[in-house]
Amino acid sequence: MENDNLRQAYLKCLLEEGPCTAEGKKLKELLTEALETECSKCTDKQKQGAKYCIKYLIKNSPKDWEKLSKKYDPNGKYQAKYEKLAKEEDVELPK
Repeated sequence: MENDNLRQAYLKCLLEEGPCTAEGKKLKELLTEALETECSKCTDKQKQGAKYCIKYLIKNSPKDWEKLSKKYDPNGKYQAKYEKLAKEEDVELPK
């Protein structure tokens, strides 16, 4: 996440503003299902990685987090669903 170029490449992929690597395509394919199922098919390592990325974006790149939220959660459905988890992780979700 600290690598600006790599982070921006993934963000552009997820936001359909740029090309995707094979990993980016896979992430984009699985993202909605992971949100719907609370990442039920994810490994513990993948869950930890997702938490880290979310925390990082909210804290260090809130504009990027806002763009992703608008694209993948335009009605706030997932934010409402994950508020308890966010509190447990000491993450304040933007309103």
